[in-house]
Amino acid sequence: MGSENAQNTAESQTPFLSRLKEALEGRKEYIERNEIPKLKDELKNFNFALNVIYQLFGAKGYITEDPYKNDIKMNEIQLPENTPLTDNNKRDQLGRRLSHLDNQFDFLCNFFPLNIDSLNQETIKQIMALLRFVEWNRLTPDSKSPTTAAISSIVIMARKASSMDTTQSLRFNDSLQMLEGSTEKIAFLLKNISDYNREYYKFNVRSTITNGMTREEEQTAAIKAKFDSLMPGAPFYRELIEEIIKEDFDDNAPAIQAALFKRLTADVEKEKGLKKTVVLKPVLIQGLNALGSAATTIAEIMIKTQENHELIQSRKKGLLKKIAALFTQFTNKENDGAMYIFDTFDTLKNTVQKTELHYASFMAETERKNKILAAMAPQGMAAIKLKTMDESQLTALLKKNLRDVLALHKMFCGLDDYFKRAAPGEVRSRIKGIKPELSALKNAHAQANQKLIAYEQERENAEQYKKLGVRMVHV
Repeated sequence: MGSENAQNTAESQTPFLSRLKEALEGRKEYIERNEIPKLKDELKNFNFALNVIYQLFGAKGYITEDPYKNDIKMNEIQLPENTPLTDNNKRDQLGRRLSHLDNQFDFLCNFFPLNIDSLNQETIKQIMALLRFVEWNRLTPDSKSPTTAAISSIVIMARKASSMDTTQSLRFNDSLQMLEGSTEKIAFLLKNISDYNREYYKFNVRSTITNGMTREEEQTAAIKAKFDSLMPGAPFYRELIEEIIKEDFDDNAPAIQAALFKRLTADVEKEKGLKKTVVLKPVLIQGLNALGSAATTIAEIMIKTQENHELIQSRKKGLLKKIAALFTQFTNKENDGAMYIFDTFDTLKNTVQKTELHYASFMAETERKNKILAAMAPQGMAAIKLKTMDESQLTALLKKNLRDVLALHKMFCGLDDYFKRAAPGEVRSRIKGIKPELSALKNAHAQANQKLIAYEQERENAEQYKKLGVRMVHV
């Protein structure tokens, strides 16, 4: 009788398992097509904002920047230390913790294989711990987290201080808002993946152990007894095992199973057969806006670079030459014949190359390009025109300006290094560093490039939608 019941149960569960397998496969494809790209974007947004905060805190002296930050290579997810901070070297400790956290998110964004297979329950738990390491949406000085408490005190102090200019203040507040918003979005996306993992785990247990068991046989203890031999190495989640039993044999099992299938297939069914609106142009415009917003930073770099240039040149010229140069400056700036030779790093070829730069021509060209960038800012003069351009025009414009900004960053890095090395001892202390501005410029480039990548991914997704029979509308 028991054998007959087992056979009947196995036959009754086979269609359920087949349907469950199909629903899980559809859910996995949906997550990989929709949720994973969003997760990657939000992690990059989080990393971008965190890096801005780290740089600003360092520039203002609230923390001591970790001198070994760029030398440390992460190869696994690891939480920074979060023990109470000591008063005598609080800035050093906090700097190292934020540096570690920033490197962790850089590792997640650029080196960790973010896909549904690598994001198991343990990994999701680790990423969530990193995400909540600083409670950006609950910054209070009395936080139980020592690092959160210390950072919240700095935030309060920074907002009261007058040391930040308008641009820095906007960047500071925008970054804090981005950290808060991205925290919630990342947590939501990870929960969706975690929910899929839970159901997939239960499917494996059903397929491997419980399929064919009767109501009397399918008990937690009986499943546990078979677990280690049939699913070696897999964790035993008692809570999920009890869910399996309830879904299979509860008096209300049909309704519970129906709710399960609804959760797994709702998004997939909604996606299929519907008219899909693909918003592409705004993503490109957002990339151009990000570059446009960097115009103020470039202007700051140019001012400091010009002051450094004048310091260096004043040491090279005698009194008569100074007078002549001063006259020339007022009559024709282009006649400034200063040439600089320095090393620059070619990221494409991964080599150092010697660069010869005519200073006046370079600055004049930079000023021209910066006016173009400023016009592309969210409230810039070209804001309306950008909306009238088609995708191909916007893509070409974004790619060109990405190249231009990267080239400017390379040249200013070279000049900054040259001025610091070439300045005599009595002048060196007066040379103005541009490291924070260069970092902000690089971040603006990264943010704009992320938008280009997002656009190209969405275009690829659009092709997949067409294969699914989804009608496409591009806007």
